[in-house]
Amino acid sequence: MKPTSEPSQALLAFKAVAASHIASRSSKHTKGAYRTDFDQWVAHCALVGVDPCDPPEGAAAFYRDKLREGDDRNEPSKALTIRRKLASLSSIYAKAKAAKVPTVTWNPFDPDTLDWPPSSSYSKTLAVSDSDVLKVIAAAEADSGKAGARDAAVLWLLYETGLRRASVAGVRRENLIEIDGVRIARVVIKGGEEEEVELAERTAVAIDRWLALAPASASSCSRGAKVDRSTRRP
Repeated sequence: MKPTSEPSQALLAFKAVAASHIASRSSKHTKGAYRTDFDQWVAHCALVGVDPCDPPEGAAAFYRDKLREGDDRNEPSKALTIRRKLASLSSIYAKAKAAKVPTVTWNPFDPDTLDWPPSSSYSKTLAVSDSDVLKVIAAAEADSGKAGARDAAVLWLLYETGLRRASVAGVRRENLIEIDGVRIARVVIKGGEEEEVELAERTAVAIDRWLALAPASASSCSRGAKVDRSTRRP
């Protein structure tokens, strides 16, 4: 396919929505990472002749695999980097799809549509298999009590994001927000930096289940305190 020429009006509108979404991130580091991820994806689309406003099925998977394998100009990306890039692009597409006048037709990076590298693939410590993790989560979800709901929410958050235990334990009520239908957790990562992590649908569902049972005084994901209901950013 031939590279595209001048950007269309639709693409310009998409870029404007993406820029607004990126600017809404609170962390300077996150803004820079999102901007780079989006620019690289749009450049890739232009190179292969794909419309980023309406990418065909398989386009996102091809890009994911290209990141993993590398090419003559780029070294192969690590699984953690790929997962973060897919998450940021999914967040941008979700924003564009939920806009009053949608600028994209669908979200090709949605984790329910596209396979992301599993969290265990980039763990530096001994990790259990995905199937075993899902069995443990299923056991927690089968428990109708508060402990089961709490454990399922924490386990989904750990599994889907790859966050450290300390980061999850430090999540507070004001750190759980929703922006244009996208659920986000603000967390403190290694080094004390703040990062924004998009919550996959099944993680958000698990958190909502826990919040329905959690006491009003709940304030974090730790065992002694709990996650509170997500709130909309002002």
